[in-house]
Amino acid sequence: MYSPLIVAVSSTAVAGIAFMLYGISFHPALLAGAFLVTMGVYTFNVVTDRGEDAVNMPEREAYFLSDTNHLLAVALGAYGGALVLGATVSLFAVPVLLVPLILGILYSTPVGAKRLKDYLVGKNVTVSLSFGMEAALLPAVLGFDWLRCGLVFSFIFVKGMVNTVVFDTRDVAGDAAVGVDTIPVRLGVGNTKLLLLALNSLLVPWLLMVVHFSMFILYLPVLVFSVAYSYFYILYLCRGDRIPKSHYGFLVDGEMIVLFVLFALTAFLAG
Repeated sequence: MYSPLIVAVSSTAVAGIAFMLYGISFHPALLAGAFLVTMGVYTFNVVTDRGEDAVNMPEREAYFLSDTNHLLAVALGAYGGALVLGATVSLFAVPVLLVPLILGILYSTPVGAKRLKDYLVGKNVTVSLSFGMEAALLPAVLGFDWLRCGLVFSFIFVKGMVNTVVFDTRDVAGDAAVGVDTIPVRLGVGNTKLLLLALNSLLVPWLLMVVHFSMFILYLPVLVFSVAYSYFYILYLCRGDRIPKSHYGFLVDGEMIVLFVLFALTAFLAG
């Protein structure tokens, strides 16, 4: 269960960052809900992606999928727990927590002939929408602000697009073998690297907007670091060499955990 756990911790860190950007105190039930939602959706995806994982991550095929019924029970239990926790805070939290489930079903199960993830950038957009909407809307349950919501969503969405495409460069062989059309499969890793650098550069005007509206000024150094860090792991992970798979999880999934710590330290030092 290592992969679902690390992604769920990363998702919780994203939600925590969103609360800090909103200037709202953490709500434990909502953060726990974010963790359980991601745990549930990602575990369900582990089951549905058995074909791709048999090529991309054979170790998952050997150990995680020995009993799919147990994994499905984990997914359903986690999601049910998330909805109960959200409802104890506000009924408005329930539809917010349902967004990743709806997107996850469309992502992993066929609607007609294909799943969303089978379309070019379908996976990237779906995952990024899920993370962005959950992060931007969970704090909004306690106090909605259009500008903050839009800025938080756009930041997380772009980060999600960059991160998911970076992971696609790791899985080119498996995706091509089972017919999943991804940007690296279509363009090659070298051209994908250039596209990722351009995509990450969209956050430069985003930073200028933040300064213009005097938003998140306390956290501006951390936000600048985040953009610079993304340039680093794009260049490192898209070199075309055989990069150890653990480096992707550590550098990409681990990024939000590191950012959460930096955000929390900044808030603590500011008093």
